[in-house]
Amino acid sequence: MQEHIIHALWSLYPDSLQIGCKGTEYFVEPAQSLDWEAVNTLARELKAKQAAGEARRSFRLSLYQHAGDAESILGTTSDAVQLLLVETAKLVAALHQAQTLAEVRLAAEPFHDAATRLLDKIDAGTVKMPYMSKGLDDVLTDIETRATSVAEVFDNTQ
Repeated sequence: MQEHIIHALWSLYPDSLQIGCKGTEYFVEPAQSLDWEAVNTLARELKAKQAAGEARRSFRLSLYQHAGDAESILGTTSDAVQLLLVETAKLVAALHQAQTLAEVRLAAEPFHDAATRLLDKIDAGTVKMPYMSKGLDDVLTDIETRATSVAEVFDNTQ
């Protein structure tokens, strides 16, 4: 943490600080007058970022211990996306051919039993979906933000 604060201070005041190290302790001495309010604000911001980073690492460690490593979670996510893609494609193709309500119901039949079993487990509380725990608004914001960021990278590299 000290290194981050010192680096941040140095970036604000490159000509105003004398930085040194005695053993394992760093020291910073002002070479001239500093804006201590800005220094204290920066220190508080860095401590808040460090605390948020620690909380994130703790949460991810808990995920790893209880739900599996990132590769396993990604594999399960991939399976879910592929399942939804294929079953949705089948439904769309069948609905496109449907002429009557009976044909619409017939189109939904292949996945109906599996969907009903899953929904029953969710209603009973034996299966939980992370997006429900996180909250729909937070999940949608995450999706929008990440999707936009990825799209911007694609746009900037073409």
